[in-house]
Amino acid sequence: MVQSKGRRTIALMLTLFLFLSVSAPVFRCAAETVPGLSDENPAATEPGNTDDSPAPACAQTGAHVYETFTFAGNGKHTAVCALCGETADFFCEYPEAYQPDGDGFHSRTCTVCGGSLRELCVYTETVTPPTEDAAGYTAHICEKCGDSYTDAERPAEKDRPESRILGDVNNDLRITAEDARNTLRAAVSLENLEAKDLPYADLDADGFIRASDARLSLRAAVGLEPITERHDYRVKVKTKATCTAAGTLAFECVYCGKSGETEIPAAGHLLKETKRTAPTCTKDGGYTVKCTVCGYLKETVLRAAGHQMQETGRVEPTCTGDGFVAYACAVCGYVENAVLPAAGHAWVSATPEAAAHCANCDLKETGWTQINGNWYYFYEDGSRADGKVRIDGLVYRFVNGVSQTGKTGARPRVAVLGDSLVAALDIYINDSQIDFYGKVSLHVNTMATKKIQGSSRTILGELDGRDYDVVILLVGVNDLTYGDSAWKESYRSVIRNVKSRSPGSEIYVHSILPVNQARAQANGYSTVTVQRINNKNAVLRALAAEEHVGFLNATPVLGTNNGQLPYDAAGDGLHIGKKYSQIWLRWIKEEVC
Repeated sequence: MVQSKGRRTIALMLTLFLFLSVSAPVFRCAAETVPGLSDENPAATEPGNTDDSPAPACAQTGAHVYETFTFAGNGKHTAVCALCGETADFFCEYPEAYQPDGDGFHSRTCTVCGGSLRELCVYTETVTPPTEDAAGYTAHICEKCGDSYTDAERPAEKDRPESRILGDVNNDLRITAEDARNTLRAAVSLENLEAKDLPYADLDADGFIRASDARLSLRAAVGLEPITERHDYRVKVKTKATCTAAGTLAFECVYCGKSGETEIPAAGHLLKETKRTAPTCTKDGGYTVKCTVCGYLKETVLRAAGHQMQETGRVEPTCTGDGFVAYACAVCGYVENAVLPAAGHAWVSATPEAAAHCANCDLKETGWTQINGNWYYFYEDGSRADGKVRIDGLVYRFVNGVSQTGKTGARPRVAVLGDSLVAALDIYINDSQIDFYGKVSLHVNTMATKKIQGSSRTILGELDGRDYDVVILLVGVNDLTYGDSAWKESYRSVIRNVKSRSPGSEIYVHSILPVNQARAQANGYSTVTVQRINNKNAVLRALAAEEHVGFLNATPVLGTNNGQLPYDAAGDGLHIGKKYSQIWLRWIKEEVC
């Protein structure tokens, strides 16, 4: 059983239980009060002062000189100004280290005034349970000062026959198979235990009697599970402590009924700064401290000092923005600005070589400009358009910067070169803006040699002398089994051939059109697979980036989610019909026209 010292220390332990629920007071070392000046000079009443005596410096500036500090209690000390005799309170300045005082208290000493702040220790518990042969105890160590003690001494099991232990349901001072049987019967509702016995059957303390409790009881009965006495205190605040008055805490063990009361010490004010307003040149400031427990408030005023104006800088005006000369207070940053109005643009007229621009800020007028009756077009960097240029979707031709058709442009002319997929598009599309040159069974490496039926020109030769604005290459479905490296270089040669034959044209590499694989192979196109088309299109995308030409990917436009053509898009699974040819036409004109 707990000895007399144990009972004393249990009370202290329970006191700490409540103490930990309230934060310890925290005191700041800044001045709590900064006295203001009264209507009367306090120095005038000191001995030796006359009406002609000069007032001390702090009477006007507030710069007091404090030399002697006297501990005033409650974490504060008092000082007297050596110049004017004004008295002020300051928070004590404490080191981090605590010194144990005994009886569950520790203290810190102010490094300024030598006053001590005494507080309750905050202990951490470590429980060592008793065994059959050795006593148990609880060790307490203060986490701040290191003070320690032990209590809750519990004799060895063999030395405390009067103690009732968990699992001893029949209260015969030992755990036997009969206790395990009684617990199991209670768990399956075959037996109702008396209320006083219920806590001793709940070995795992989960609030319920289960088969697991019976198992623990049986293991304890055969020596496989150590079960010890347990106290589970329930506490209740009878009288709540305040900052200045002590309270009362009652406690009782739910297992053995052990109970008692202990005092809850008054905590003292817990002061915390809640608001601070720095004084400005024109307005007073101040700060407020408040007790976070009882709401006690104290306010201190910090007087305004007045402006100290200085010239801080000058910003010259721009063409469109005002400038100013700035004057600012060196203390609060208050600014007075003298405005310098914007100067406006100094425009230099456009010439055939350069756009109109401002001589000061180099702002340029872009777009169409008429000079001596001729129309020029200038870009944002001030350079002029020359040669064949696409502007707002229309094609213009400039010679030495002069538009040959004024501000009137033409729709771009498009040439689509390729294999039977192009020939199929030509069947269903009749658009004066687009010309199709398609050859059945055409390969990339035969574009420079193969001719369209009835034409004397090769596929690439169809570009000669026709001055197309856009050239699209759609070829490769017949090359799906070719090695990627050699095929890529053959395609590169075609691109460079087009660049030389149609300089100034926009060149696009078109992806191989998606197919319906099952329908294509059923119509004899055994080499056509979605995977091969996807692989070749990846090669084409990379080649277009290397040659700095465009890449047109039609798969998202014509394909389904799996990248194949819908079943009804092409009769043979490969060459798209009228419906999808018209879909392609609308898409291609949005992309390149």
